[in-house]
Amino acid sequence: MKTDDRPRQYRKDTETMIARISQMARATTEEVTLSGCPISAGQRILVGYGSANRDETIFNNPDDVVLDRSPNPHVGFGFGPHRCAGSNVGTLGVRIGLEEFLVAFPHFEVTDYYGLRWTIGEARGLMNAPMKARRS
Repeated sequence: MKTDDRPRQYRKDTETMIARISQMARATTEEVTLSGCPISAGQRILVGYGSANRDETIFNNPDDVVLDRSPNPHVGFGFGPHRCAGSNVGTLGVRIGLEEFLVAFPHFEVTDYYGLRWTIGEARGLMNAPMKARRS
């Protein structure tokens, strides 16, 4: 992978692996059966976006980081009429941030994946990432 492709690939991967909204409550409009489980009309359900992005019936090796996964039908920003209205601005911000980070620190590694700390609540974000980085 060319260095110039890294911001685009990292962004695509983080959209898949880390859903910005972790879950969303909905009500069914009609009776359905999902994976053998009957759900009656009007029943409240909870959609887990992080789980959807790791669905083994959709993604080959869903828990692996595959930067050039194609196709990549993730729902990191929602989907259909419920897709995040700010997703394009958010994607642009992440791309610019990653480009600048990679210019400043072309060599980096996360040193403690268990030390990653996330915000708490419906919207999800990374608060810190223990890492080593060097400029050359």
